[in-house]
Amino acid sequence: MAIRAKEENGGINIMIVVSLIFVCLFLILIFDFAFIFVERERTKNIAETIALAVSQDILFFDNKKPENNKYFDYEKYQAYDIEIILEYDEVKVNVTKNLNTLIAGRILNISSITSGAQVKILYPWGEDFEFCKRYKFEFSN
Repeated sequence: MAIRAKEENGGINIMIVVSLIFVCLFLILIFDFAFIFVERERTKNIAETIALAVSQDILFFDNKKPENNKYFDYEKYQAYDIEIILEYDEVKVNVTKNLNTLIAGRILNISSITSGAQVKILYPWGEDFEFCKRYKFEFSN
């Protein structure tokens, strides 16, 4: 019986090592997915903040360049790739961040994450407030 106990003891040690490897890989995968979700939320918040700040500048005619916005500090987010698309009544912002994951990025083939935000600007003189129906504008040459 003593010989049999030694054989079982060695088998259990191998099972413990293999199970520890799987547990460690599983924990790394969980941390990678948590990192991806945190970065997704962070890029989404940055995109929404920039879109609102730029639209506020446009609405109040404060600034022509989005980079010089007084409501948002672009220097703080140099690790992110920020794209701003300006139109007359709309601001679109895309924020991209490169991901450095251990396992999840290789399994899912993800190297970066992008979030976007879109803000529609309602001007006080626009037709949405129906001011144009009360006032008649005439232009003469």
